[in-house]
Amino acid sequence: TGVEATNEAESGDQADPLSEQEWVDHHYRLALGTVRETFDPKSVEIFESIVRVAPYSPIAPRAQFNIGEAYRKIRSYSDAIPEYQKVVENYPESDLAMEARYQIGQCSYQKTLSSSYDQTGTDIALDSMQTFVRKHKDSKKSVEMQQRMDELVQRKAKKSFNIAEFYRRSGSDEAAIIYYQDVIDNFPQTELAKTSAKRMDEVAAKPSRKKTADKTKEVIQTGEKKGL
Repeated sequence: TGVEATNEAESGDQADPLSEQEWVDHHYRLALGTVRETFDPKSVEIFESIVRVAPYSPIAPRAQFNIGEAYRKIRSYSDAIPEYQKVVENYPESDLAMEARYQIGQCSYQKTLSSSYDQTGTDIALDSMQTFVRKHKDSKKSVEMQQRMDELVQRKAKKSFNIAEFYRRSGSDEAAIIYYQDVIDNFPQTELAKTSAKRMDEVAAKPSRKKTADKTKEVIQTGEKKGL
């Protein structure tokens, strides 16, 4: 078996082969001793071998979870998330499934703090956090997760609002209205939605805006008369 082969490679033929559980316990303790302090590729390899050789052992969910923890500690969130996801998918009944979902949400949030992260990434983070809150609404951690979600929603609204403001100051009223409307439609509970509505009223009341609207109306009416 994989356990016997590993025993031979490590100890030679003279050692008695370990049982599967003994092998798992021995290697888990070995890996845990280093991964607690810092990231150690060897420890990750050991955890991976435990999951591969003994996927149904009692310690397998924890070994899989610790792979995610190892990557999270070095802020390699893109590597950590799929490892936590394996806990959720392969060990849904484990006590660690909830913690894995929580860490997925936390890692997704941390990724959004990167200046290069786009709106799609923010949507993915919100989705992962919403999943946690939905499945663990009675958990104290749901309160924290909801706060993170509110922060991301506010950040998304702020981005659209800032674009609208840029267009308004540049005199591109039509483009500004599109982004103000986006804030109103998608983030109605925010203060920025109220501000966007006021800004739209201001833009609509501008003389230049009225002339444009009148000209557009005239063109449409002319086209109707010509049967266009």
